[in-house]
Amino acid sequence: MKKTLFISVLILLASCAVKKYYIDVPYTDSDMYRMHPFEWFSCESCQENYDNHLTDYIENNKITWIPFSKDKYTDNGFLLNLHNTLKSISYSNLISNDFYNQNIEGFIDSLLIYENQEIDTSNYYSMFLYRREIQGTRGTVVTIVKEIKKEFKGETVSIDTTFVNDTIVQLVRLDSKLKQSDTIKKKELLLQILDYLKSINQYHLAYQIINRPIDFSSYGISKDSIILTFPIDTVKEFRYSDTTMRLGNFDKNGVWTDSYLWWKDYPGP
Repeated sequence: MKKTLFISVLILLASCAVKKYYIDVPYTDSDMYRMHPFEWFSCESCQENYDNHLTDYIENNKITWIPFSKDKYTDNGFLLNLHNTLKSISYSNLISNDFYNQNIEGFIDSLLIYENQEIDTSNYYSMFLYRREIQGTRGTVVTIVKEIKKEFKGETVSIDTTFVNDTIVQLVRLDSKLKQSDTIKKKELLLQILDYLKSINQYHLAYQIINRPIDFSSYGISKDSIILTFPIDTVKEFRYSDTTMRLGNFDKNGVWTDSYLWWKDYPGP
């Protein structure tokens, strides 16, 4: 980092007496903002929908990976919140009809075949519904897949606005703008995105996008100046799970390093 960053953190370190100091951006944990299939701000001037992002999560009409923590699948409120939020955006704006027809329609149709049948322990779809029954979310899940199917058939689906997360809606809209914006408007939009992420205390997301994959300097934006607007934490122990929020560290001799943060140069999905 540049000298300006050093100065801002040295004050925090002056009164401490430990061998190494790790400088982190505060992390606000929320599964609702860690929607891995929808990698927000991961590219610019690219595919507007999220087809490519979802290919790792569903294959051969079966779900191959789950994007949220396990406990969320027992939470009907969380599932309804997520579903109504995505409905308000429109599933057809998130994925193409072709992707739905090739990868999701078969899953939904197969699932609904077993909706009212006896449990078949040898069948994936029957056991999928059985697991949801044990978790107490079967009714909610069946309703969700039926409404997704209706939307792609062109039928009207109602939205319960009490379950809509306006923050998620805004993040998707900003991401869509970033993918469609021209170079002239890009700088203004990038600053708008950063300001919004900071306003909702999602500093880790703001920190990630200034490192990859967008070259902020090409738009005349100083990355170091932006970092100086973030609150920072000083911690004594290395936290492997939090490396995407780490600015770097001072060793016991006061030497700064951030070369191990390999993810900063990773081009993203």
